[in-house]
Amino acid sequence: MSESNVFLLKFQNIPLMNLRADFQRFEEDVSLLIVNENNHQVSSSVEWINNQFEIDHDFNEIMRLCIMGIECYVSAAVWETMHRCGTYTPEVKEKINNPFSMGRKAHEVYYHHLPQLIGEPYSLKLFDNNLWSKTVALYREVRNKIFHGYQATDITPKSMQLFVNHIAEMYDWIDLWHSLEIRDSKPAHPAPRPEYMAEYNRRHS
Repeated sequence: MSESNVFLLKFQNIPLMNLRADFQRFEEDVSLLIVNENNHQVSSSVEWINNQFEIDHDFNEIMRLCIMGIECYVSAAVWETMHRCGTYTPEVKEKINNPFSMGRKAHEVYYHHLPQLIGEPYSLKLFDNNLWSKTVALYREVRNKIFHGYQATDITPKSMQLFVNHIAEMYDWIDLWHSLEIRDSKPAHPAPRPEYMAEYNRRHS
């Protein structure tokens, strides 16, 4: 646990299950919106929206939370995987705690350099060129804008679905090499995991 003496706040790791559950709720909200074909508002299960979904405001917030969520998730997944495999070292800890020491571009840091700490094939850049290219576009065209003073406007259900589908694909990629169901009491998987390497080899054959 860490803390801020200036702002009197204490911090602890977010459980990965919570991050995943948040995204799944967002997925459900978008699906509900599309079913209702309502471009202005829709009933929502997300408490902080106060049960009313205003697209141009709230979906910008959802996109920020989804992107921050998967960045936290992949960092923790790398940490957990390396712990289970017995490859976690002080040097690795320093890189995970300061990921931008490995590069300046966020998409390169989170989906190439961080997972590559486990093993080279774990990089999304090397594993799935199509998903990697779309992720580069996501960061260039969406993430960098909504994190730096811009907001999306004239949002449609289709654009919302495209965004949510892409984040879901990124979680699917992480699921290939990290499972929430694995606990420390179970035997560690070797790195790289055989099933992941089988898929990696199939894609590169």
